[in-house]
Formats: sequence, C-alpha cells, structure tokens
Amino acid sequence: MTFNNDQLLATFEGNVLARVLQKESDLSQLSANVLRVKLRRVAGVADATVPVDLNGAAGLTLPGMPPAAAAPGPHAATTTPASPEELTLASMTAEGKVRATAATTDDAGHRLTDMDMETEKLLYDAQSQTLTIPRNGSLLVDDLRPEKATADAGPSSRGRTVFGWDGTLTYDQAGHTITFLKNVKMVYLPTKPLRMPKGGNAIGSAKSSASRIDLQTQKLMAKLSAVATTAPATTVESPVGLGA
Repeated sequence: MTFNNDQLLATFEGNVLARVLQKESDLSQLSANVLRVKLRRVAGVADATVPVDLNGAAGLTLPGMPPAAAAPGPHAATTTPASPEELTLASMTAEGKVRATAATTDDAGHRLTDMDMETEKLLYDAQSQTLTIPRNGSLLVDDLRPEKATADAGPSSRGRTVFGWDGTLTYDQAGHTITFLKNVKMVYLPTKPLRMPKGGNAIGSAKSSASRIDLQTQKLMAKLSAVATTAPATTVESPVGLGA
C-alpha cells in the first residue's frame, strides 16, 4: 500500500479485499486487483454542548439530538471547540477482476437480500453519491424476504434477478435509481410463478403464469426501494451495496 499525502490518495495493489465494518450479520465487501481511495479534507464537527455533572457524571448533546438527561446534583454546561479538519472519502476506483457483494439481514440474522456484481472497473464519487461501471459486467440480486401473508399480495420481486450489459452501469445512490446501457439482458426467476394478464395479448393468452421472464433492451432503468419487514432490517450502508 502507498499513500500520497499531497493528493490524499491511498493505492492498494494485489488481491485487494475491502470490507465494511458493521455487525457480524452484515456483509459487504469489494475485491479487486487495484484499489485507489482518494480522501478529502472537511471541516471538523460543530461545537457540542456537554452537560457536565460536577459530581462526576457527564452526558453529551450533539446537534439535532435531544439533550442527554443530566445526572442528579450540581452540573454546568460547557462547550467544546470545533475539531480540526478531518479526512473523509472523496472517491474510490477499483480495477481488475472487480467483485462487489452485499447483503441485508433482519435482526435475527436471516438474509433478506443478496447482491453479487462482477466487472473490470468500478468508480464511486462520494460527493455526488454516484457509482459508475464504465465497462461490461453482470449483477445478480436475490430477494429472499418472506412472502406477504395476504391472499392477493399482487406483483412480487421475490426470487433471483440477473442483469448483464455491454455498455455502462450508473447507480444514483441519492435517487435510488440504477441505469444499464447497451445490449442489456435481464432474467427474472420468481420464487413462485407470476400470474400473467389473461387475454388481449399473446403473452397473456398463452399461459396464465410465468416461472421465468427474459428481457433484452438497449437501456434499462430501475428504481430501488427500501426493504420492508415486520422487524427492522439491518442495512449495509455501502456504495457497492446499491442500497437496500
């Protein structure tokens, strides 16, 4: 590993494996031949008000959070000065046999979704929250969430979806949209056969259900939504996780 202090650029070479440090039940990692991580300087955290208990106990109140309960006894509020400049992620570039995997789990550790992506180059800009793959690649998504209990739950995304493309992939993390370009192929294998519309078109009149859906196009845009479960889900906050 080398680090250029002037450019704030760290370069890792040779079978690089990067992991997001979360709970043990959360899995998110990126492997590549070369990984370049560029940092940027930002202003320190704003002043924090600290109620100090003169008897020895103390709480901390951060901006945007309710004040901490003060301990019994005499206490006084003091203000800490702003911290100096800090380093944060600016961008990340992975090259050569790039593989990104991520998962979401519930509180019991059961898998809700899995993602596995392979390509030759991946770019992430932290300020614009944009992940770009400028080359061909593949993406596999497993939706393992339990089916809804209602009798008529409507369309479901449960199952396995595989994407392949020859152009580019762009993921807008803030807008939760993912766009594939050029010779895009999608195969969807639902957990249960999908009910198809009856009559009026060839696809509906031929059969009333489908256990596989194939799609080919030059451009495909998808909107991602948050995972909804009966128990709060633990979501991996990672640029390579493509959201929940």
